[in-house]
Amino acid sequence: MACPPTGAGRCEPVTEQDWLTLERLPAYAPELNPVELLWSSLKKRELANLAGDHLADVADATEQGIHRISHNQHLPWPFLTHIGLTIHPPHPPNFRKDQ
Repeated sequence: MACPPTGAGRCEPVTEQDWLTLERLPAYAPELNPVELLWSSLKKRELANLAGDHLADVADATEQGIHRISHNQHLPWPFLTHIGLTIHPPHPPNFRKDQ
């Protein structure tokens, strides 16, 4: 169980194990969350100066932005790189022609 960094709230202490590493995390760190970078991109493009009459207008603009990001094979990776994460895609399996 994770305890709040401020010490507020109740939590059970975790005993250290050789297979477990405890890391103290900040209460809020948007620079460590790739979703925050996604929202930043949406706010700068699709949601910039949007004055929709209905919530559906905002939802539609958001969906367009997510579509823009997810369909660009190069765009999502900088979000992860910015926070220090890398993902190495698995190598394709070696299939023999007779399989």
